[in-house]
Amino acid sequence: MTEKNINTLLELLEEYYVEIPKIQRDYAQGRTEQHSSMVRETLLSDIKSALIKQSPQLDLNFVYGKVQRNKFIPVDGQQRLTTLFLLHIFAFKNDKLKTSLLLKFSYETRISSRDFIAALVKHRQQIFAASLSPSEEIL
Repeated sequence: MTEKNINTLLELLEEYYVEIPKIQRDYAQGRTEQHSSMVRETLLSDIKSALIKQSPQLDLNFVYGKVQRNKFIPVDGQQRLTTLFLLHIFAFKNDKLKTSLLLKFSYETRISSRDFIAALVKHRQQIFAASLSPSEEIL
């Protein structure tokens, strides 16, 4: 199979459905110990700097995986893809034209996980417009 040069999450979703496989590490960005908090704060600061053009384009390294039919299954980079996906949900919370594209991101793990991600995409405007934090609103 030939390699495709895809540079953004939106380009990936335009080309394929993305399905995070069952076997993966726990999502590290939600951990609360000091090192994880520092890593998360640095990552968010770097993303913000790149978005407001205070630094060059942010390189999150490569993500690779396999393509089966029209589905991309990452072998490495699941957490980076998940982080980018969550940022896109927030960034495009008011852009209904992106809904069908964002719904092409899912998890193979459990039906409840797939349903949760789909509901998060569909209700992102209400979740991020609420006076509560997103984690409180989702509960």
